[in-house]
Amino acid sequence: MYVRHAERPIDGLPIENCFAAFADFGELSGSASVSERETRALTPECPYEYLIKIRGVPEVRDALLGAATSRALQLHARRRGERGRIDIVCAPDDEGWLRSLETFGFRAGNRLISMSRRHIAGPNVGRQPEGTLLLADDLADRAEDHLTEEISERRHFVERFALLSLRTDDEAAAWLGEARTKPLFARLLLVAPSGLVGELVGWAERRVGTIAHLYVAPDWRRKGAGKYLMECARLRYSENGIWDTELEVHTRLRPAVTLAASLGYRQTEVKALYPCIEIP
Repeated sequence: MYVRHAERPIDGLPIENCFAAFADFGELSGSASVSERETRALTPECPYEYLIKIRGVPEVRDALLGAATSRALQLHARRRGERGRIDIVCAPDDEGWLRSLETFGFRAGNRLISMSRRHIAGPNVGRQPEGTLLLADDLADRAEDHLTEEISERRHFVERFALLSLRTDDEAAAWLGEARTKPLFARLLLVAPSGLVGELVGWAERRVGTIAHLYVAPDWRRKGAGKYLMECARLRYSENGIWDTELEVHTRLRPAVTLAASLGYRQTEVKALYPCIEIP
């Protein structure tokens, strides 16, 4: 078995950040990718993040992990004096892989969890921040977006969502394309003269409302924007006869988890683990 750089990009990433593992007879047995992102707005104490994704048979994962981790450390070497973190995606029930990661120094870190609650009828208990306007859109990729050099609103959203959800831009764009086909899909957003205040993306499926994305701009946090958006989503679902809502959130986004808990959401499932190594 041997590992080398992939012949073509993986997850839309440069080939120097992509690796492929081959069996002795040249058969492709697995692949790995490393995406680098600045997370200063989310985690200022650790402003750089390197996300490793590995696919393949168990026999090649250790070798791919070594190559990908080395590449992440090489990328971070340019960030002198800055802290960083290497995360790797892992299924919560893959105990063998978790034990292997632990031997390489990876420790428990971020988790993607599902939280849920059953609603009751009632008014919006949130308060719209002063000076903001509530809007709704469907994030359609309109033809006019391609006629200017400016990045479309859809593209801005994809980049923001990719950062928050630990996806590449290509993965986030594919996610959005599928999400837009769901019933009651919408993005609710609060805006102010200064720009975006906050946004929430959700839909309904099998009589359950889903909140798949919640974001509040740094300057507007702790001012009620997130609570107001969550309550707007609750009212939207209840008006359509939907009384159960699920929220997917990364535990590294502590304000979002705390907000959901204050509104009665409780954890129901761990959907993914992200063991990590801190880079001083």
